[in-house]
Amino acid sequence: MSDVDHPNIVKLLGVFTIDVDCFATVMEFCPGNDLDHILQTQKQMPEKEARLIMLQVLEGLKYLYVQKQRVIHYDLKPANILFTQDGALKITDFGLSKIMDDDSTADMELTSQGAGTYWYLPPECFEKGSQGAAPRISTKVDVWSAGV
Repeated sequence: MSDVDHPNIVKLLGVFTIDVDCFATVMEFCPGNDLDHILQTQKQMPEKEARLIMLQVLEGLKYLYVQKQRVIHYDLKPANILFTQDGALKITDFGLSKIMDDDSTADMELTSQGAGTYWYLPPECFEKGSQGAAPRISTKVDVWSAGV
């Protein structure tokens, strides 16, 4: 995360050790509400505002996907989309994210099946692969979540 630098992704400012089994992160402060709060308090959202939000989410995801080591967020949901004081959008909470090491691989084995927010995960996160193997996921997981 320390190498991630995009206007639509919350910036990691520091990491420090608490003890042998625990560390803490210091992230950029986003004093606005999260998208979940906004969706719960507004009866309707104008299409223009929804388009602007989606554009910023997709710009952040695109940045993650064009890196040498692509990043799958894997827990994209309205509660993990924050706003700054001036209304800019920031994707946050990369606690379940996956790093795709091999540029030639289109997908990877899901090692944390059952993690993530159920309502925002695509069907492939719940399906067994051939011969009972773990499901395989790709960056399409986040595209599904953004659509939801």
